[in-house]
Amino acid sequence: MVLTDSRNVQELILGTAVVIIVAFGVSLIARPRPADAWARIRTGPRLTPAILSALGKLGRDSVLLSWLAVKAVATRRPIHGRFRAAPYRPGTRRDGVGGLIATELIGSIAPNRYVVGVDEQQGLVMIHELAPSADPVDPLNR
Repeated sequence: MVLTDSRNVQELILGTAVVIIVAFGVSLIARPRPADAWARIRTGPRLTPAILSALGKLGRDSVLLSWLAVKAVATRRPIHGRFRAAPYRPGTRRDGVGGLIATELIGSIAPNRYVVGVDEQQGLVMIHELAPSADPVDPLNR
């Protein structure tokens, strides 16, 4: 609603689509790769469980963050998030720019966490989360 300034369902869907397209474009610009890098990622059935898991966390995380916001207002204490890092081992399934985009997009779907970035040279993925979570840092490393 913030992006579209409307409660119209069609505008919300369009606003979401625009955000996804822009994030995808920024990822391409930030990490230019050869065109054949796209062929290295195998999407579809292999990424489906991770996508469904992230979508399943939408409701849970929305309730959790709403509770944190109410608690922060009531107690007048700010919410302190945390950064987490973990090894990034994409393997052949997620090699290349497609794997990076999938990691960043799928890892940022749930409202509680955001993938800050992936450092391929150091082999690390870093996230920020508002509420502590036991979920794995790399959303596709299951």
